[in-house]
Amino acid sequence: MKKLIAAAVLAGSAVGSAVAAPLMGSVLNYQYYYPTLGSPYAGTPDVNSNFIVGPGEEFYTLTDAIGSLDVTANQIIVEFSHNSIFGPAAFSGWVLTDIFGTIDNFTSVTFDAATNMIGLDASRLSFTADTIALNWQGLSFDADTRVVLNVVTGNPVPEPGTLPLLGAALLGIAFIRRHS
Repeated sequence: MKKLIAAAVLAGSAVGSAVAAPLMGSVLNYQYYYPTLGSPYAGTPDVNSNFIVGPGEEFYTLTDAIGSLDVTANQIIVEFSHNSIFGPAAFSGWVLTDIFGTIDNFTSVTFDAATNMIGLDASRLSFTADTIALNWQGLSFDADTRVVLNVVTGNPVPEPGTLPLLGAALLGIAFIRRHS
C-alpha cells in the first residue's frame, strides 16, 4: 500500500509541475490605452509591445515612466517610481494579452493583499480567457504604491507532454496493485 501511495504522489507531482508556473515562458502583449479602451496610447510607443515572461522585471519603465511591471509564474506586479495622478479619461490603463494562446484560460484575477493603491477596487479590473485589463482612471500613486494581481489559470486538458508521464504513473500503480 505504501508503494501505491508513493506512486500516486509521484504521478501527481509530475503532472503538477507542468502547470505550477502557468505564465512563465509565455509571450504577452502589453498595450496602454488612453483616453478610451479603444485608443492605444502613443505617448510611450516603445513600451507597447510583446514580451516573454521570465525572471526579473519585464518593463523597467511603464508608460510615461510611472514605474515597473513584473510578471511572475502567477502574479502581475506593478511598482510605481514617483508621485502623480492618472487623468479622468474614460480609460487610462493597460491590457495584457496572451497573443499566442499558450496560457490556459485566465479563470481568476484578484488583488493580492500587498496591493496598496487607494481607490483601486475590483470594478477597475477585468479579464477574459486571454486578456487582463486594469483601468487606473483618476487614481493617484506615489513611490511606495504597489499593485499585485494574483492570476489563476484553468487547465481543462492536460498538456501533451504530461500525458505520457500520467500514463506511465497509472501503469505503475496498476502493476504495483496487481502484485500486492
